[in-house]
Order: sequence, then C-alpha cells, then structure tokens
Amino acid sequence: MLSIICFTLQAQSTWTDVYTLMQTNCTQSSCHNNADLAGGLDLQGTGGNQNQQQANAYNNIYFATPNNSFAQSKHYRIAYPGNPYESSLFRKINNELAIDVILDPNEGLACPQDGSTLDDEEIELVRQWILAGCDESGNVVSQNMISDYYNNGGIASVTSPPAPPDPAEGFQIHLGPFFIQPNTEKEIFSLMDTHLPDLTEINRIEVLYGGYSHHAIVYKLEDTSNINPSNYGMRGVDFENDIRLVVATQEPVDFHFPNGTAIELDGDAKLDMNSHYINYSPDKVLACDVYVNFYTQAAGTALHIMESELLPEYDIAIPPTGDTVTFTQSSTEFVNFPIPIYLWAISSHTHKLATDFDIYHRLSNGQKGAQIFDASCDGGIPGCSSGYYDYQHPPMMYKMPFEKIQLNEGIIYEASYANDGPNWVYWGETSEDEMMLTVIMYTFDTTGLGALNPTGFQPIPISSSGKFYPNPMNDYLIVDLSNINYFQSGTMTLFDLVGRKVKEIAVNNHEQTILYRDNLLSGIYFYRISDDDTIYGSGKIIVR
Repeated sequence: MLSIICFTLQAQSTWTDVYTLMQTNCTQSSCHNNADLAGGLDLQGTGGNQNQQQANAYNNIYFATPNNSFAQSKHYRIAYPGNPYESSLFRKINNELAIDVILDPNEGLACPQDGSTLDDEEIELVRQWILAGCDESGNVVSQNMISDYYNNGGIASVTSPPAPPDPAEGFQIHLGPFFIQPNTEKEIFSLMDTHLPDLTEINRIEVLYGGYSHHAIVYKLEDTSNINPSNYGMRGVDFENDIRLVVATQEPVDFHFPNGTAIELDGDAKLDMNSHYINYSPDKVLACDVYVNFYTQAAGTALHIMESELLPEYDIAIPPTGDTVTFTQSSTEFVNFPIPIYLWAISSHTHKLATDFDIYHRLSNGQKGAQIFDASCDGGIPGCSSGYYDYQHPPMMYKMPFEKIQLNEGIIYEASYANDGPNWVYWGETSEDEMMLTVIMYTFDTTGLGALNPTGFQPIPISSSGKFYPNPMNDYLIVDLSNINYFQSGTMTLFDLVGRKVKEIAVNNHEQTILYRDNLLSGIYFYRISDDDTIYGSGKIIVR
C-alpha cells in the first residue's frame, strides 16, 4: 500500500502509477524488460528517456493482442479497455482478487514470476485503470477510495459471483467493481464485446447484482461501424449511438424465455451495460458489480424472436406541493407496425416520488381501454383491493398466453407522483430526479408457442426473499414470506452495516408478520431469512 501512496504523490496520471508498478514488479528478474521480453512482451518500453519508454510500453499493451495462442483464441487483449477479465495483464497478476478469474494453465504462469505477489490494492489499481478505459493521461482512478475500501471494511455488493455458462452454451459479461463513496450514488455505462462469430439466439439471461442497486440494463448497439477502443471503459453518460434494449430488470432474475422464443444478437454484437447503485452506508465504500450470463442457441432455432423496448416519458415536472400529479403517455410506435404484437413481459421504472404506475390498452381511436398492468398489485395484476407501490422493486408481469395488441392500437402508460420537497423535480438520472419508463418484451407472432408452454411460464427471481412494505419504513414493516420456495418457518434477523445483530423475530410463510421499529435508529439494515439449516433470502430495509 505504501508504494501506491508514493505513486500518487509523484504521478501525473493513473497510467504513470500503473507503469511504475510494472517497473517495480514485472521488468526485473529477466522478465518483461526491453532486453529479455518474456513472452514477447516489453513492459519497460524502448526509448532514450523515461517518457519515451513509458509511451512505448503503453503502446505495447493497449488493446494489443497477446502472443499466447490460448489467450488469442479467447479474444483476450493485453490491456482490454473496460474489460479486465479479458485482459492478460490483469489475469496474470490477479492472484484470486477477482474470484471469478481462473488463470488457465495454457495462459502461462501467474506474475510476478519471482515468487512474490502484488497486494490487493496494487492489483485493484490495475483493474480500475482497465475498467476506466486504459487512459494514457488523466487521474481516472481514486486510489484513496481503493485504500478506504480495503482498509476500512468496504462493502462488497456481490460476494458470490455466478458461475459463467459453459463456453459451448453461452458467455458472461461482468461490469465492475466500481467504487462509490458513502452516502452517494453512481450510474455507469460500459461497452462490452460478445465475440459471437455469427447471428445467435439467446434463450436465457441470468442477471445478478447487489441489493444496493436500483437497476441493471443491457442494450445492444445497432450500428457498430464507428466503434473503436476509445469508446470502451466505464462512463457516466451515454454516447451518441443507436441502441436497442436487450433486457432491463430491477431485481436479480433468471430469464428463461418461453419455449420457442429467443432474443437475437448479431455476430460480434456489442452490448452496452448500464447500472445504477446507491451507497446508503454512512461511512463505508461500496464496491458495485453486475454479472450477466447469456445462454445461446443457433440462429433459426426459435419459432419467434423476442423483442424488447424501453419506452420513456421525459416530459415530467413535479411541483413541490405534496399533491399527487399524474402524467399519461400514449405509445404510438406500435400504431405504425403492419402487424399486431404480443406482449409477454411488462414492468415500470420510476424513482422515489412515484406513488403508482398503470398501463392500459390504447384503442385505435387513441382512447384508454382495459387495464393491463398495475404496479401496486402483486405480480402487476390489476384488480387488487389494496396495494403498495415499491419503486425500487416494481413487479414484472408475465403474460401467458401473451397479451395481443391489435393492429393500429398500442398501450397507454401513466405514473403518479407526490413531491413534498422544497423544489420542482424533473427527469434525471439520480435518485433525487425522477423517471417514467415502461419496459415491455413482445413477439410478432405466437403460433406454436401454446403447445410448447402448456402450463404457462415466468422467469425465476434469483433471490425470492419475500415482500416487505412499506420500505422505507417508519414505525413498522409488514413481512410477507409466502413467495419463498420451500421455506416453512424460521427467523428474520436484522444486522446493521457493520454486521452486528440488532433485531430478530419469528416468521413463517403462511401469515404476514409485523416487524416493529422499537429502538432502531434511522438508516440501512440488512435482513436474513433462515431456519436452522438454510438461508432462504437476504436483502436490505431502510428505516426513516
């Protein structure tokens, strides 16, 4: 750690820190200096002075193809902008820091090869530099945050990464970790390559991220002709490019698409990942990760292709009166389709001021028809006698049979908000702003699907850990565990942010339980649902 601090005092850029680290650990002992070139890689760089050497060393690794044939077969680069997990530089020094990175024997030996290893902060410096895009200039990594995370009990959003699919069955993309200071939030985009050789169908998508996340979204780029290595790496805002939704979710989920359907990805498709995390901790740095597993099949296998859309309404302005205001938007793009569409999945997305979200049929005359979706009801199914809109975890409703939207019709979606703050609130990315989005997945035909899905179908939440409302809570929390598979009875245990047990109550899956606030202070708490042998679910609750 001391060496990293010294680097920071002397360096003009993060790349200079990384270069200095390599000179200390990788160019000694007849390895990667410009005289020995172990593996054909010069990390020292040639030139008459240090600046020239550093510049040439950068050119030797930036998006450069390794000499190792196995690494080449995996499409690795020495330093792959935005993707440390396909960067030989990181993979060689990882030393189990990223537990989902396993160095294959065919990749060669781990580094350094003198028997020493880099410490976690040094390895993290390299990973964060690659995640940021491998910039040659600029301080793009906060080494203070790295030090704070590793020395002051930082919070890992995902402690058990999902295993990737077998290479013959699919692939995994991994965004992160990116670090967030206490009591702050961050929304990140990052471009990923799929390396698909040809047009491919995706029949299953597994999305896993931590409980501090507000959403995970994957888009595909429609036009990749102008993409170059400088477009890769984590960024805070989107760049100008045509994108189309692949999947959007506000809770970890395993999407097994209905039999006979699949999403299409072009050969060498480029995916843009988007994550929004909020660090509720008052004093701990949060490490944020998103993992997405794509399961593939040959093009032409599915009877019908699943399409995805993210429908926004940007024109929202919520006055600071405390009164409920409702915005209504008619989606007319379906009116121009030459054939009907068939909705399979429907959901909403807002921020914390929202009190309800409803979706209706749009009739051919533009008027509102029957209600399709009510985000305040269990499963989004309209008609519940009473409901609660949980903006952080709105339901995703799955229709089987699919919901037919007739030719020249569409959908109408509306959201209600109440703002008791001091200022007007408009569309924006942070949790202090607002949003109004509808998520839909649909096909243009359903012929033959009924026989393949005779009993209906819907995806599986990765952690089906119950329903808790109101969350955030004031005086009490209603605990409903009826949706946890195989759970009968046990305990709900609350822990504070440093892991101390602060409360425990008996719970079961056949009746609601009330958890009273009692002496709990305002803040974030983690819960665990368990019996004597098994943990059935975990997550967080917020006490106002």
